[in-house]
Amino acid sequence: MSCRLDELRVHAARLGFLADAYDLFAIDLVVLIFDLTYGREVFDAPAKSLVVTSMLVGIVLGQLTFGYIADWFGRRKASVATAGLVILGALASASTTRNITVVSYPVQLAICRFLMGLGVGGEYPLSATITAEAIQDDKSRRVGLASVIAMQGFGMLLSSCVVIACLMLNASLELTWRVAFAFGAGPSLIAFVIRWRLPESEEFTHAQKSGETNAFWNSAGQLWRPLLGTCLPWFLMNIFQYSIGSFKSSILGQMMFTATASPSSLVLREAGFSALISLFAIAGFAAGIKLLDQIPCYLLQSSGFALLIAVFVCSGRASHATSGIYLVPMLGLMFFFLNAGPNICTFIVPAEVYPTLVRATCCGISAACGKFGAAIGTFLFAPAQEEFGMEYVFGFCALVALAGAITTNVLLPRAPLLLQADVTAEIQNLDAGGKPVSSAATYGSVL
Repeated sequence: MSCRLDELRVHAARLGFLADAYDLFAIDLVVLIFDLTYGREVFDAPAKSLVVTSMLVGIVLGQLTFGYIADWFGRRKASVATAGLVILGALASASTTRNITVVSYPVQLAICRFLMGLGVGGEYPLSATITAEAIQDDKSRRVGLASVIAMQGFGMLLSSCVVIACLMLNASLELTWRVAFAFGAGPSLIAFVIRWRLPESEEFTHAQKSGETNAFWNSAGQLWRPLLGTCLPWFLMNIFQYSIGSFKSSILGQMMFTATASPSSLVLREAGFSALISLFAIAGFAAGIKLLDQIPCYLLQSSGFALLIAVFVCSGRASHATSGIYLVPMLGLMFFFLNAGPNICTFIVPAEVYPTLVRATCCGISAACGKFGAAIGTFLFAPAQEEFGMEYVFGFCALVALAGAITTNVLLPRAPLLLQADVTAEIQNLDAGGKPVSSAATYGSVL
């Protein structure tokens, strides 16, 4: 029975992350529809950045808040709340209207996306924590965690397929973006029902009874080094992952614009390109999962960053081509190498290296640093693209990837701390003198 419950927890984590990825990347095509439907007088570059970045700000707050709540009040209550917020945010985004004159259209969407972001942000530490605690075997745990983050690729693909389906059924562009937003509530609704019926995890219940309160604050002095190692590479990776991911249609559209094509045809074409790139992303996740047993996480992550440098340099040169068709394989390779290494590893390592009573909090902090980088990248992307062009944007991304490779080699943990259900052994290990110390103090031995 316990094994069956753990399987349901992992399935619910996958569904929650599928909804997260869908909601994050659906904005790519929706922004293109806004541009074609309402024009720059309504959705100029700052408005686009506001709509995209508002969700990322909500995600950062959600990651920090719900990670701590999960360690304090439990995984079940926090995960139910995050799924509920995603459902509410998705439906509210689909229901915005231009008839409200007090609040502009972009601001309405920004508010709704921020609300959704709170729930999406909470899913990051909760999905990682719940999966790590549901699977005890080291090998199976890493594969399980990788299968959760791999839902990003399927979320990207699903967002493209929903838009394609709407347009193939001759839906208007306005109906298409509303359906695209509302559809994101579906996976979260299923996850909500599953989580509502599940009891609290046994590992957390046992740890909460036998461990100390305020575990994070009591051990914060020893946690700074592992946090630095899990935060910085994620921060650097997300600067280009979400900026390019959220605006990939505008990148291709700038290079491949056809004046004679109708707006619906343009969106349909860009959705097709997005679906193709999503297949590269899924293939990258599959390759990463295969390599997890053969290559340590720190080496897999640093190698991925190194390959991304080459991709960005080639993408910068391809941006000079008269046809943007050359950018399609470049963007596909970017998502392939990103997901085969850094994207998988930055999600797995925090879930493995922290003890039970601080795991969700530390996973939330690590993920929040990543989304802080994503917020910076998406806010600056549209203005930088207009001001400097894609060659310089890709060049900057190559420098960021270089910094990611360096910080990975210097700071990322080489092995996880022991994952034990008995938090007394985790948090209150004894040093050589017989004094209790936080298990985070043993972190230096695994670097």
